[in-house]
Amino acid sequence: MAQLYYPLDPALVSEWPGPRDGGSWWHYGTDFAVGVGTPLAASFDGQVVFAGGDGARGQINGVWANGEGLTVDIRRSDGLIARYGHLSRIDVQYGQWVTAGQIIGLSGNSGYTTGPHCHWELRWDRAWSGGAWAHPHNLGAIALPKHAAPAKPAAPTPKRKEHNMLMAFYEHAAGKGQGRWLIFGPKFQMELSTQRAADAFAKQLGVTPFVTDGGGWAKFKRVSK
Repeated sequence: MAQLYYPLDPALVSEWPGPRDGGSWWHYGTDFAVGVGTPLAASFDGQVVFAGGDGARGQINGVWANGEGLTVDIRRSDGLIARYGHLSRIDVQYGQWVTAGQIIGLSGNSGYTTGPHCHWELRWDRAWSGGAWAHPHNLGAIALPKHAAPAKPAAPTPKRKEHNMLMAFYEHAAGKGQGRWLIFGPKFQMELSTQRAADAFAKQLGVTPFVTDGGGWAKFKRVSK
């Protein structure tokens, strides 16, 4: 099933779903402490199944209202509904299809509130209170990529020093191919017994060695080490 996202940075949550006043009544949504006019993102791909005022009194489409003011309900393909309450502006309309991250409206202070905030509620029905509500922790909600905490910057790549390297091959009296490869630079030198070993070392340095005549010298192109 499509990923569930918080409509705002979860670091802004001021209250999670749960009991209030010692359990005498319940809060069914997640409140985000934001001012009026904060853009709210759709929590998943889905269809708008309600967009308007909750009526505060009486019923809307047979469902009792509870003072959430301007409200948007979006239903996912599996039936999960994300509700956004107390909005100051609605930017979608009934029947519209939205995608995760799309701005559906602005936070506000409409309905019954104690101050500006976004009330975000997850449920499996359209009830305005009680009913089949769900906790975002149990549904694997995560922050939208744009809301997620920035990754720690990678450690800067150390600058590679450039050296001029020299390589020489010299033959012993024992005969052709019995000599040594000598590779050296400003601060080190290495003697290798075979051209194969010299090739392997040069490969490790990321360069191609020059093949020289016996006793001759060749200069590497610039070598990083």
